Amino acid sequence: MNRISLLTVLAVCAATLLIAQPQAMAAPRICHDGICDGDKDPVSAREDRLLQPVEQWGRAIELHVSYADGGGMAWASIGRGAPGDPVWLDRSFDGGSTWEPHLGITSIPAGATGRRTRMHWIDGGLIRACGKAGDRPEVACTTWLPICRSGGCDGADPDGVAERAVNPHAWVWYRRVTLHVATDGERAWASMDDGVPADEVWLDRSRTGGASWDGRLGLTARRTGVYAIDGGLIRACGKAGDRPEIACTPWVSPGEQPPDLNTKVVDELMLRYDPAKALWGPGEPEQGIWLSANAFTALLDHMIRTGDRRYTNTVTEIANRHPNGVPAHSFEDYYDDFAWWGLAWIRAYDLTGAQSHLDKAERIATTIRAQWNSACGGGVRWRAGDNVKNLITNTLYLKLAASLHRRGRTSGWLAEAQKVVTWLRDTSGGRMLYDQATGLMRDGVHEASPGRCAYFPPLGANTYTYLQGTMAGGLTELYRATGDTGLLDWAATIADATTTRLVTPRGVLFYAPEEGGDGLKDENTRAPSDDTAFKGATVRNLRELYDVSVTLGRPTAHWRTFLLAQRQALIDRNRSGWAEFGPHWEGRIRLGRYITFGSQLSAVDAFTAARDV
Repeated sequence: MNRISLLTVLAVCAATLLIAQPQAMAAPRICHDGICDGDKDPVSAREDRLLQPVEQWGRAIELHVSYADGGGMAWASIGRGAPGDPVWLDRSFDGGSTWEPHLGITSIPAGATGRRTRMHWIDGGLIRACGKAGDRPEVACTTWLPICRSGGCDGADPDGVAERAVNPHAWVWYRRVTLHVATDGERAWASMDDGVPADEVWLDRSRTGGASWDGRLGLTARRTGVYAIDGGLIRACGKAGDRPEIACTPWVSPGEQPPDLNTKVVDELMLRYDPAKALWGPGEPEQGIWLSANAFTALLDHMIRTGDRRYTNTVTEIANRHPNGVPAHSFEDYYDDFAWWGLAWIRAYDLTGAQSHLDKAERIATTIRAQWNSACGGGVRWRAGDNVKNLITNTLYLKLAASLHRRGRTSGWLAEAQKVVTWLRDTSGGRMLYDQATGLMRDGVHEASPGRCAYFPPLGANTYTYLQGTMAGGLTELYRATGDTGLLDWAATIADATTTRLVTPRGVLFYAPEEGGDGLKDENTRAPSDDTAFKGATVRNLRELYDVSVTLGRPTAHWRTFLLAQRQALIDRNRSGWAEFGPHWEGRIRLGRYITFGSQLSAVDAFTAARDV
C-alpha cells in the first residue's frame, strides 16, 4: 500500500470515529447580503477551487470553495458513486473540536453517479466535505479547511504572489513538479510543467515532521492554489495521468531558506558515495571504474577552487582503500580507466601536497606507457589484447604525462606527452582522429588489417563532447610544461568548435549520441551510463584552458559566457530536489531514479567550472 492510500484509510477511520462521537452542535443558518446557507447552487458560483479530494470505496469526495462569492462559500461533491450515496458539509468554529454536521446533506439520485451540495458560508470557520457509499458504514471526510492567514486563505489564486527565485522540483515522466514558496516563507503552491489534462499535481501539508500529512490539497492538472504552511511542512507532488509513479519535492518548513546550490550540489554527490568501497555507486566497480575516478576528480576540483575542506577525510579514505591507485576489478583492462584515476591522483596531490598521491599517478602512467605500439602509426592502445587506438586514452595519457613533468617527476614524461601530440598531428593514423573541417576530435581508430588503419566500428568517427574537452585540457597542460603557444592555438580551435557545434540553440552542451539513454546503463542496478560524465569532463577541461588564456590576455569572453550558460541551464531546466541533476543539461528528467552519481558529478563539474570566471 502506498503512503497516499494509507493516508486515505487513516483519514477514513479517523472520520468514522469522529462522526460517532457526540460532538455535533446546532447549525444556525448563516446569511450575508441576502444569501443564506443553501440558497445558492454551485452552478452559479463565481469560481470553483478544489481544496481537497478524498476517496472512499472508489467514490471521490471533494471540498470546493469560491472566494469570489462574498469572501468564501463552500460546497461538497461526490463522484464515481451510486444512487443513494450521501454527501454533506461539516462546519466548525473552534478548530474542529465541535461542528455543525450534515450541512446541505444530499444523495446521488437514481440514474446518476455524482451529486453536490448547495453552497454554505465559511464565515471565518473551518469546513470539510464528507461522504460515504450508501451500502457501507465508513465515512470519509476531507481535512478541516481552509486555513487563513494575513496573506489569504487556502486555495487562493497564486497570481500576483511573489515567489522565491530558487524553489525545489521533482520530475515524473518528463513532467516537472515545482513547489513555489512565497517570499514571506509562509505560503506555497504547486505546479506541473509539460503535462497533459489528465495529469495531477497537488500539495501535502504535515504537522508531524513528514510522518503523516493532509494530502492532495488543491488537486489539479497544472497549478494549485496557495496554501499556508501553517507552522508545519509542505511539499508538492505530481503524477502522469497514465502512470502510477508519484514524485514529490522535499518538505519545506516556514521560513526555511533555500540551500547554497554551489555547496548542495557537492553534498548530493557525496550522498552517493559508499565509504565501505571508497567508490561511488550504485554500479561501481561492476559496471566500470572510470565514473568513480571522475566523481573523485570533480570533488577534488571543487575543494581546490572553493577552499571547501569538509570532505578531506574522503581523500584519505580512498587513498587507503586503493593503495595501487586503481580499484581492484575483475574485468578486462581498459587503460582509459587507469588514466582517469591517474589524473584524479594528480588533483589529490594538488590539494594535499602528498607525494604518495603523485606516486600513484606515476605508477598508473607507467602502466599505460607500456601500451604504446606501432599500430596506426603509434599511440597507446585502449585495452589489453587488441590494437584499438581511441582518442580518450591518448588524450588522458598526454595530460597525465605532462602533469607529472610539471610536478617534478623526471622519468621522461615530457617526451611522452610530446610523443602523443606528434602522433596525433603527424601520422596518418593519428590525423584521422582530428576533423580539420569542423575542428572536432573523433573517437577512435584500429588496425583493420596489417598496415591499414580505419575508424573503429561502429562509433569511431563520433565526436563526443568529452573528447573535445580532454584534448583541449591535455594541450593546455603541455603548454604549461613547454610554453609552446601553438598548443594553445590548437586547444582554442577545439574549444571554439565545441562551444558552437556541440550545443543546442540556447548554447547548452548537446551531442545526440550521448543523450539517448536517459542516463542509466542498467535499470536493475541503477548503474549510470558512461555518457553521464561526458559533459562534466568537457567543461572541467575547458575551464583550465580558460584560466591559462586569461593569464595570457587571450580572448575568453565567449568561453566565459559558455561556462556560465551551462550552470544556469542545469539550474533552470535540469534540477530536481534542491540540487540534484539529470543527464540532459537542456532538460528534461524521466524519473528521479535516472539521477545518478554520474549525472551528479557532471553537475559538480559545471558548477565548479563556472565559479569566479
